[in-house]
Amino acid sequence: MRAGVCAMAGGRGRAYRGAPAAASETTARPPTVWATGATPAPASNEEDAVIITTMNDMPGYEIEEVLGEVFGLTVRARNVGSQIGASFKSLVGGELKGMTKMLAEGRVHAQERLVDEAQARGATAVIAFRFDTSELGTTWTEICAYGTAVRASKR
Repeated sequence: MRAGVCAMAGGRGRAYRGAPAAASETTARPPTVWATGATPAPASNEEDAVIITTMNDMPGYEIEEVLGEVFGLTVRARNVGSQIGASFKSLVGGELKGMTKMLAEGRVHAQERLVDEAQARGATAVIAFRFDTSELGTTWTEICAYGTAVRASKR
């Protein structure tokens, strides 16, 4: 099971748990992901941690090497029944809870994929972290997490 903290505006963090990306993660301890300004998730070995921040620098850290842009992508689709229900709900107004849940889960998966790519490059942090979404057709939504992978160390 993957655990971590999702970066939120205003320096707050929110814990999440998602399904393992691969079967091998169920036997080995997964990496800890945490956002600057948030409390790190409990970890027995913070050497695996990837710091994710929306800032362009990291106070208290020195960026030793820029490893390049990293992405995490996912495309989500709602079933036809849910789309019809959402269409009716949009006539009267209010939150589309099913769509909100789908987008929140998609953001978590996109961020996990971004961390996997950053770790594959040897990064210890991702700076300038952002999310972007776009519609693909009438029922598909693309969610992209992106940032700059860096190797950083505490000063």
